[in-house]
Order: sequence, then structure tokens, then C-alpha cells
Amino acid sequence: MTFCDHWVSDLISHLTTAPAAPAVLAPLAGAMSEATSWPVHTVALPQIIGISPPLLSYQAPPLMIAIALAYNSVPSLTRICLGLAHGVVLIGLSLTYARWSLIGLVGLV
Repeated sequence: MTFCDHWVSDLISHLTTAPAAPAVLAPLAGAMSEATSWPVHTVALPQIIGISPPLLSYQAPPLMIAIALAYNSVPSLTRICLGLAHGVVLIGLSLTYARWSLIGLVGLV
């Protein structure tokens, strides 16, 4: 299994704000399911991982408010966002794939 859905959701999340990404991705789940011959829930699960870590602060409106309230700078918050996304990719994807394999949602390749 590839994490193509994760990368698609990550790309959509960068082109829009994080709250808008599910509205764009949800209608695509059926088509992706047919293209991969996987159940819809298996196709939809990686989309959440792609949406969860905002790489840039503008992708999450609450972070922009936090910058203003905390008198923080955008570059410092961007470094935090990039570190979080790096951790999600390295640790989160690995653990998620192991869990899905354990409960039988995906097969080991």
C-alpha cells in the first residue's frame, strides 16, 4: 500500500486551509476507492493524517490568532509547524500503518 491518499490530502491542505480540506477530499473518497479497489473507509483514513499537521501557520486559522495574542512571530510558529509535520511523517505514519496492518485494514507489502 502506498500513502498516496496522504499526499493528496496534504497537497489539498496546502492549497486550501485545513478546515476546507475535508470538504474537498470527502467527495473524492468514492473515486479513489474504485480506483484502488479498497473500501471507502480505508481510502478515507489517510486523508485525516494529511490534514492534521499544518506545515505553514496560515493553514490553521487558530494558529494565526495565537500568533497575534502571544505576540509571537510567524517564522517561529512555522518552525514549530514544520517540526510537528516532520514528527507526524516519521512517527505517525509508521505507527498508523502498523496499527492498520494489525487490525487488518491494509496488508503488508
